[in-house]
Amino acid sequence: MVTKTKKRKSTGSKKRFIGKPTGQIQERVQAAGPEHFGIVVVDCAKRRSKWMLCNFYGKVIIEPTTVEHTNGGLRAMTQLVADACQAEGLTDTIVAVEMTGIYHKPVQRAFRKAKFDTRIVHPFASNHYRRPLHPDEKTDDNDLEAIFHATVNGYGLATLPVGEAYQSLQAVSRHRHNLVKQRARLMIQIRRLLHLAMPICGKTASCSTSRSPCRWLCSSLRPTRFVKRESTALRPICAKRKSAFNRAPSSGLSLGLVRRPSLRN
Repeated sequence: MVTKTKKRKSTGSKKRFIGKPTGQIQERVQAAGPEHFGIVVVDCAKRRSKWMLCNFYGKVIIEPTTVEHTNGGLRAMTQLVADACQAEGLTDTIVAVEMTGIYHKPVQRAFRKAKFDTRIVHPFASNHYRRPLHPDEKTDDNDLEAIFHATVNGYGLATLPVGEAYQSLQAVSRHRHNLVKQRARLMIQIRRLLHLAMPICGKTASCSTSRSPCRWLCSSLRPTRFVKRESTALRPICAKRKSAFNRAPSSGLSLGLVRRPSLRN
């Protein structure tokens, strides 16, 4: 008896490139040609940055140049890059900016405003390629070479566009984070003023009782509750304990001063 076997159709394997998906530039380099594909690398700092223009082969077209983070300086840099690309016949160009906190943001915005494909290089990637080239010498020019090698090898990552819904949620999340930090800072300031006004707060047995003003303040220390309750709760407690009452001039908060215990036995 002859059995029939089903033949599976052979599916062609898809082309796969090594590296990050958002850092692939192979097809663009092949389309434009390595001699006509420009790469601008930027090493950012707080007040100024250093940049350089090369083609894909590493031929330096514009030597490392320093640019100040001003509107005029950034505009002149983008115009110089555009003129150099046109003069050298670079039909396709990308910009690789090393991520440095928030200091790379002005350079990134300037190139994006000038319609350049601006990408981000992580410092780990540039550091990885700098060590074999210059292991014991870290300068801005050496960092530019390392950023160039990282970009050529697929580590110049393109940032995808973000939707408006995500941006609004991100703004709300950051605003809440700032409010939490401000509240924590204010609570620390209030506790500091309490310890300055009541030096024995938390060090004696009387402070652990529920009727103690410092115990009440430390247990329910919220800025809004503290301001609302100070006149209705703190003053009667201090008056009953026959304690002094003081208002801190720097913060405007009223603090009860408990009596110091007598040093006599």
